Amino acid sequence: MKRILPLVWLYSLILFPHLGIGQSADQWPEYWLEKADQLEEQEQLDSAIYCLKQAANYARNSQNIDCLTKSQLKQGSCFLYQENWDSAVYYYNQCIHTAQKFEIKNSLILANAHSLQGVAYYYLGDFNQAIVHAQKSLDYDLINGVEPSNLALNLENLANMYREKSAYDKALEYYQQAMAIYKKEGASAKKLLGLTYLNIGVCYNRKQQNEKALAYYKRSKAQLEQNPNPSKKQLISLYNSFSIVYRDLNALDKSMNYVQKALALQKETPYKRANTLTTLGYLYLKKKLYPKAREVLMEAFEIHPDKKHPNVAKIQLTLGQSWAGENKKKKALEAYQKGMMILVQGFENTGMNNPALQNYNSSSRNLLKLLHAKAKLLSQMGADYCGLSIETYQLASDLIFQMQKSYPNASTQLLLAKTTTPLHEEGFEVAFNAYQKDKTIKNLNQALFFAERTKSKLLLDNIATKTAKKMGGVPKELIQEEQNLYLNLAFYKKKWLEADRKQQTEKKQQLQQYIFDLDARIAQLQKRLAKEYPNYYEDQQQAIPTVEVVQDQFLKSNKEVLIEYFVSHQEVYAFVIHPSFAKLEHIATKTSLEVFLSRFWASLLNPQTKMQNEEDAFKYYVINAQILYEKLLKPLIPEKVQELYIVQDEQLSFLPMAALLKSNSQEAGMSYLDLDYLVHHYRFGYSYSAALLLHNLRHKSTDYQQSFLGFAPFETVTPKDSFNALPYSLNEIEEATNLLGGNNFIGDQATFGQFCQTANASILHIASHGHVNRRYPEYSYLAFRGDQHLYAFEIQNIEIEADLVVLSACETGIGQFASGEGTLSLARSFMYTGVSSVLMTLWKIRDRSSAVLMNYLYQYLAEHGTSKLEALREAQRKYLQVDADPRTAHPYFWAAHILLGSPDASMIRPLDHRWKYAGCCMVLLIGIGFWQWKKGRG
Repeated sequence: MKRILPLVWLYSLILFPHLGIGQSADQWPEYWLEKADQLEEQEQLDSAIYCLKQAANYARNSQNIDCLTKSQLKQGSCFLYQENWDSAVYYYNQCIHTAQKFEIKNSLILANAHSLQGVAYYYLGDFNQAIVHAQKSLDYDLINGVEPSNLALNLENLANMYREKSAYDKALEYYQQAMAIYKKEGASAKKLLGLTYLNIGVCYNRKQQNEKALAYYKRSKAQLEQNPNPSKKQLISLYNSFSIVYRDLNALDKSMNYVQKALALQKETPYKRANTLTTLGYLYLKKKLYPKAREVLMEAFEIHPDKKHPNVAKIQLTLGQSWAGENKKKKALEAYQKGMMILVQGFENTGMNNPALQNYNSSSRNLLKLLHAKAKLLSQMGADYCGLSIETYQLASDLIFQMQKSYPNASTQLLLAKTTTPLHEEGFEVAFNAYQKDKTIKNLNQALFFAERTKSKLLLDNIATKTAKKMGGVPKELIQEEQNLYLNLAFYKKKWLEADRKQQTEKKQQLQQYIFDLDARIAQLQKRLAKEYPNYYEDQQQAIPTVEVVQDQFLKSNKEVLIEYFVSHQEVYAFVIHPSFAKLEHIATKTSLEVFLSRFWASLLNPQTKMQNEEDAFKYYVINAQILYEKLLKPLIPEKVQELYIVQDEQLSFLPMAALLKSNSQEAGMSYLDLDYLVHHYRFGYSYSAALLLHNLRHKSTDYQQSFLGFAPFETVTPKDSFNALPYSLNEIEEATNLLGGNNFIGDQATFGQFCQTANASILHIASHGHVNRRYPEYSYLAFRGDQHLYAFEIQNIEIEADLVVLSACETGIGQFASGEGTLSLARSFMYTGVSSVLMTLWKIRDRSSAVLMNYLYQYLAEHGTSKLEALREAQRKYLQVDADPRTAHPYFWAAHILLGSPDASMIRPLDHRWKYAGCCMVLLIGIGFWQWKKGRG
């Protein structure tokens, strides 16, 4: 060792001829830092690292903490540039530790250290840690103020982390913030726009919006071409991104061209070259050139500097897919298992076992792909592997649910639900095939698991979260704080919508910033709740119900049955759960059912527009209504059943079963009055899922401030109002109040603010106008007086206590269908608040017929104490018997209302009319007595 030291010293003299031997101890750290900067500019990174270590040693000895932190920060950056991520993490940690230990006031050092530490963790694939450090850096910037371009870079870094966590909408928010800053900062900052466009394009590619992705890549390319010396790394990333999007668009030749361009620039960067080779390998896989794919992928594996990196797991995934393409299943499974060993700590490959999810690292996307690929392959390997295939599909489904809970907003959660629907369909079909062979309750429950996972799991989870906060010991002030944040968020979303309508671009950007900040504050508060109140998170877990649970806890007699439909990409199935048995049946192909459904809806909503005369329209309705009964219900309904609970799916979502026909009624003489509607035979209740139906029954409140609360904003209108009058709504509300007691708000009193303040009653009734926004479901609304709108996103954040919400407005039960979650409607928003049930409408309803039905409904609830389902059925039957004529007996006039949720009798105390009679008798007796007294005096 003594012989080496002089050589090192001599080397340093040759390398640095201007080294001042006589410099003081205080000057040495600055001197070595300056030399390191010069070498770094010349890309002599090893020499720069040596100088930085010298600077750190001298700084430590002389207690020059500022130079010490700078040297540690710069060492981390050199290793980061060399793609030595672990060493970069080590030196950034050293920098942060030093700064915190000596409480240095240079917040810029800490901001940079956390920012770069986030980048290092990003490349290591630990996206959770990456987000933690990127957020800390952003917090320093926001508190202390930095150059706008630096702030934009931090925003973009944080966006990259969220993108890799599949939180695409959250990432896009940050990218938009960064882009707005760059555009304001002039020419120098605009050079950075090329990378921002590229990152936004990657987001859209991940969201499967490939045309948008391609447009942003082209903008990025145009921006880079304006620079005479474009960044090689950016070009590589851009070419890779072009290759991927063209591959996804099935333009394989263009894809190959771009991946070759990327490879030509990557001679000495093993990390990025390995990633590009992986892209090339997948491209060969798409072309079914399996040996060529493996050759390229093995090269990628060999040169990758970190064999435990998530991207190496991706290499194993693609290798497995290449073996599967050649039907070499064992080799494919080996590759999948190796990939999972990389991603899951402590997982050892002992055959075909599955890992424990609690030990996986942050690369959940790659783990999900591996589990999906493994499950699918096992399903193709015969009956012996069927059980393991189902187990693996279930594990993948659990991972999806964990991923959804970690995402910051609903849109990203819904996107994941949509993109993973095929996985649940495949799992269901494996379980269904197994059930067909042995008819065991185990396989039936496994099939039910996959069907339920595609139905309103996010809705149920959000409802359970609200319940758990109240039950899990979370202080009221924290619940109120979160509630206030959500109300503020709703307020600014409303203002943004107004600005969007008025095309106020600058105001929209300002409001978007407020929305952005509130989202961040809500996320921080929810992290705090998770950390400080773990019982709250444990309490909100909602298990998928089994057949036995439905039979024991929901069905009360042999007169009740639950029918749950499941629609896959090609087929339609139905579960039938009765107290004494359960089964699963294949009903029809999806395409054949779609034909009859479209015909039925055409004849239901437009009874005469499709036909030249009334007779043809009548026959058209009769034929299609009976065909749907024959296909959807007749084979499934057991004898003696009177009450059916329907869990529907996709095209079947809230089909009005009561309007179907049990027998051929074409001899009815052109009278809709004489048709044999199912409403005459059965009571129908509906739910988004069996799990939600059970939750509604278990968590019913009994603490209501009043029995009834009604709102009728538009019984009359003025020229200033934007809506037509609903004159019968006044009668609708007043009749209910007379029967049930309680309060109502009519006309100018029926305001948005009044609703928010008083929405607590056993029955909450809104007779108003409804508007469905099919493109943006959260902007669907109910109208109140004063041109005020109650939007779907606001309903979800209002404290509503009700056993039954009656939405006597148009189309409150319809909306955009979100694959993997269900119909996003106004009724769903009310269910989100935790109410037990909602009476909703499926199409635009007539004011008069709706008022008649509601009056009958409340009569049955108040005077007979019947269940909600029985009251609705009897109201519809009474309308047909008393009010309808041969034309208005058409189901368009009476079948739009259906009940969603708990079918039990409402928590109301019907007015005791004996007191009315007693009062009348007392008045009569007093009158008689007064008359006798007056007569006697006369």
